[in-house]
Amino acid sequence: MAWAGRLERKHRWRVVAFLLVGTLLCAGLRANPNAVRHDFHVSITQIDYNARSKSLEITSKLFLDDIEGSILALGGGKLRLGEADQAPNADSILNAYLQNRMVIEVNDQPSKMTWIGSETEQDAVWCYLEIGPIERLTSLKITNRILMERFDDQANVVHIQASGTTRSLYLNANHLIDRVSL
Repeated sequence: MAWAGRLERKHRWRVVAFLLVGTLLCAGLRANPNAVRHDFHVSITQIDYNARSKSLEITSKLFLDDIEGSILALGGGKLRLGEADQAPNADSILNAYLQNRMVIEVNDQPSKMTWIGSETEQDAVWCYLEIGPIERLTSLKITNRILMERFDDQANVVHIQASGTTRSLYLNANHLIDRVSL
């Protein structure tokens, strides 16, 4: 449960990171007067190793319209995330989507992410997953294809914090997989 207690603090950090990336991308759009406003596609995933619970705590932030449109196009139906008539199976659909699009190998071994839940916030959905137990974390290999089926310019930023080290990965259509040693 240490994970739940840190959620609020981590949430503030993710918001700051998301706003920073968004600001940088928007600055690039303002430099081009012909660019469509907010026409960028980015997800942010934060992976933290919790030494107490010996688990990876994974949080992904996705734009609501992007993820809902992608799931609808894949035949998953209308989720209506955060609305009164939200699909009753929305979490299971989000989980299945993320399990298919994001693969994390821990210490050169395949791993299974456990769905914790999700919450919506204005124009975004936060998805929470966990991998564990992990006695000793030495490396991660991350494949992140979130929303790549829908947007050619999709960027997936992954921040990893473990053993006092922070690493950031930038994954896109030309670079879907990356590996970090910790």
